Amino acid sequence: VYCEPTWVAGISIGAINAALIAGNPPAHRVARLREFWEVVSSALPAPLIGAGTTTTAREALNESHASQVLLFGVPGFFK
Repeated sequence: VYCEPTWVAGISIGAINAALIAGNPPAHRVARLREFWEVVSSALPAPLIGAGTTTTAREALNESHASQVLLFGVPGFFK
């Protein structure tokens, strides 16, 4: 059963999601949310993960992304 919201609310990033939902026609809401999150969650390319490390590839990638956010912020977030 499809249920269209009559109102939305959010705090912090949820408020941005709510604004994207409320500010777009129903047919474009999902596309606009995806577009926003693709831009906001984009990161600088991750460095190559060296062989012979005890850290898993996923842990190394997460650490790399966390370091990039610390140093450069979240690319595209305030565009």
